[in-house]
Amino acid sequence: MNNTKRNKEKEEEKKRLAKALKQNVLKRKKQQQSRQSRPLSKFVCGEEFLGKSTAEYSNVFENDKITIRNLSFEGGIMPELPEVEVISNFLLDKIKNKQISSVTVNNWNLRVPITKNIDDLLKGKVINDIKRRGKYTIWNTEGSMAVIIHLGMSGKLIYADHDQVRDKHDHVVFLFSDNTSIIFNDPRRFGLVIILSKEQEINFLDGFGIEPLTDEFSGDYLQELLKNKKVNIKSALMDNKLIVGIGNIYASESLFRARISPLRLAKDLTSIECKKLAAEIKNTLSDAIAAGGSTLKDYAQPSGSAGYFQNNFYVYGKVQKPCRICNNIITLIRQNGRSTYFCNACQN
Repeated sequence: MNNTKRNKEKEEEKKRLAKALKQNVLKRKKQQQSRQSRPLSKFVCGEEFLGKSTAEYSNVFENDKITIRNLSFEGGIMPELPEVEVISNFLLDKIKNKQISSVTVNNWNLRVPITKNIDDLLKGKVINDIKRRGKYTIWNTEGSMAVIIHLGMSGKLIYADHDQVRDKHDHVVFLFSDNTSIIFNDPRRFGLVIILSKEQEINFLDGFGIEPLTDEFSGDYLQELLKNKKVNIKSALMDNKLIVGIGNIYASESLFRARISPLRLAKDLTSIECKKLAAEIKNTLSDAIAAGGSTLKDYAQPSGSAGYFQNNFYVYGKVQKPCRICNNIITLIRQNGRSTYFCNACQN
């Protein structure tokens, strides 16, 4: 009798697990469909983009009321602050003070539509400055306009002679008066190339958090930022409304260097831990910039050179490999849909 009861309980438990698994699969499928059908505003910025079609999007240059919404992508490796900083510094050296002769768009169908009158807006304009904000590179031109570029998952900016052989994924070509060019290449088409007025640029950047390489970003600042955050520390570091430019790679590496577990709640970090973490975030990002960024899949510098900071990773991508410090096996978990690598012996 007892065996019959136990067997019945086991069968009921199997049914419960199967039902829970089915519900989880359906939930994930629904979330995926929802992501695919999101309006443009979920991927770019601003109330003015809500529900707009590609044709309507071409007119947003007329409207100065734009607010930021972070680009968000599931799966894949997106260039982070160091990679975009390396690219921006390269472009600053190569194309500042150059005049744009033309802009040729070979494929308008990016995830976020390219500004339709981009050639008319930029032709004859001189590049006055190039800067990075978060994971965006921004070209400021004559006439108080800004070229805003986000590389998405697979985007590259390639510096080349105009007569080089074109690739099928070369979606936008900026030709300069000296016959050099910058090519926006993006196989997966998750990138962004839009033109904004100065006012729009200011509004666009208004929702960003602090730049982690500034003097203002300190342990005290970080502790104040995190004191009420009831999320894990890794997710907090990757929240661009708090701190810009830190993605999956550099959040994992910075937390390892600071010996802080990614499982910890952000609000629970002590003053000493915040000071250590702020310092290691700066060290990690600076080291990565000096190494030309991290080339894991698609990223390359505009010159075509790869970065090599991936050779210095402590934990990212090292699942089932021994920790360089203690020989403990590196652990891989999922946090908010992202892979998190850490050493549960070194990080507390």
